[in-house]
Amino acid sequence: MLIRDTEENLENRFKKSGPDFTVINGGEYFADPATEDMTSRTSISVNFKAKEMVILGSQYAGEMKKGIFGVMHYHMPN
Repeated sequence: MLIRDTEENLENRFKKSGPDFTVINGGEYFADPATEDMTSRTSISVNFKAKEMVILGSQYAGEMKKGIFGVMHYHMPN
C-alpha cells in the first residue's frame, strides 16, 4: 500500500508532471485553534485543486493512509 516507486521512475515522472498528490505530515506541530473555523489543535486538511493534504497535530501514521483513501473515494465514483 502506497509503495514507493524506483528512484529512476520517480525522477522521470516528477520531471514530466509532478506528483499525483502531495501529503505534508507535520504531526509534531499543532494547528492554531484561534484560526477561523478551527476548533482543535489537530487538523487534516485536503485541497483537491492543489492536490495537497496537510496533517497537523496528529502523530498517528495511519492519517496519511486514511487521507489518501478519502481522496480515492472522492475520485473513484467518476
